[in-house]
Amino acid sequence: EHAGTIKKIDGTYNTDSNAANLKLAIPGNILAAGTNNTDVSDQVTNSSSSEKSISITSSPAVTDSGKYYGKSIKFDGSDDMVVVSDHADWTFGDSDFCIEGWFYVDSGSSASNTNSWAPLIFRGTSSDNNIYDWRLYWGTTSGYRQVYFDCTFGGSQKYLGDVVENVHDFEFDTWNHVAATRHGSTVRLYVNGKFIDKETSISGDMDDDYNDLIMGKEKIANLQRYFMGQLSDIRIYKGTSKYGDTDNDFVIPQRTDFTVNNLTGDND
Repeated sequence: EHAGTIKKIDGTYNTDSNAANLKLAIPGNILAAGTNNTDVSDQVTNSSSSEKSISITSSPAVTDSGKYYGKSIKFDGSDDMVVVSDHADWTFGDSDFCIEGWFYVDSGSSASNTNSWAPLIFRGTSSDNNIYDWRLYWGTTSGYRQVYFDCTFGGSQKYLGDVVENVHDFEFDTWNHVAATRHGSTVRLYVNGKFIDKETSISGDMDDDYNDLIMGKEKIANLQRYFMGQLSDIRIYKGTSKYGDTDNDFVIPQRTDFTVNNLTGDND
């Protein structure tokens, strides 16, 4: 009855032409009835008809400073981690996809030092070195802040973002948007609506060797890395690149309220 729409808390609907392809959105814009403002599991929503589970390590906090929805997940940079469990929605195969969201990096982050890295979100394992199907992360190269997207197709690794040097991709202590997409045979990376990098002649399936979606912790370059900052409105679309087959810049997303609650939560 409401195909292509996402329901708001007031019962009205906002049009989203990609709603049918939206598999995860984290966090939502409201708390579940009767919950408090510190339980991250109450903030995770998705539009898939099947339930997904979330686990929390240490104590990432839900804050009131999200980009649009008034909520975000705050990571302390020392031991916080959020994991969304394995699901068929994370198996992209040869489909188009879009992984996007908002991130806020604290200027006090240890990864603000030269030639260091910190994870945003990835599919892989958090304790083994550089083990992933895909990953979004940020780091500094020669003092310049940059965002990277690494992905693997048929065992062949592709690296986006590592050829764009001598320019800052984003600023500390403010909200920034990132999107990694596949459209046909091309994978692209955008930051704040600006085209950053691409890999062409992609063929076959995205690797499907690992299980969970992980935020906040990853082992990169043989060191355990933790994200210090906030994540908000992380979205995963499957079956659409959302922003099309273009190297052009685009206007970053505007607010679209929605609430769908069908995840379970538990604290480790």
